[in-house]
Formats: sequence, structure tokens, C-alpha cells
Amino acid sequence: MSTYFLLFEVARLRQQEMLQQAEVERFYKSVKGNRSGLLQQIGYRLVDAIWQLKVRSQSNPAIPIFGEK
Repeated sequence: MSTYFLLFEVARLRQQEMLQQAEVERFYKSVKGNRSGLLQQIGYRLVDAIWQLKVRSQSNPAIPIFGEK
């Protein structure tokens, strides 16, 4: 094998490695970006659920046990 062929093969393998690494980084960024949106949505839903529980507890007081007031 010639030196040029070996250098070409090393460069080709390095390029493949770099392309794979870039693909992984793009995938990670897309997942990370969606994750923050998902966490924000979960937070909004929790706040909404807590607000609904407060409204329900204020509008419908619990029935006293054994008829006590």
C-alpha cells in the first residue's frame, strides 16, 4: 500500500468519526431543547392542578364527621 492511500484512508475514517459526532450532538441538542419545554409544560400543569384543588376546597367544604359543625 502506498503512503498516499493510507493517509487518504485515515482522513476518510476521521471524517466519518466527525460526522457521527456531529449527528450525536445535533440529536442531543434536539432532545435537550424538547426536554426544557416538557418540564415547563409539566410545571404549568402542576400549578393548574394546585389552583383547581384550592378552588374546589374553598367552594365545597368537607362534610363534618358525625354531623359535627
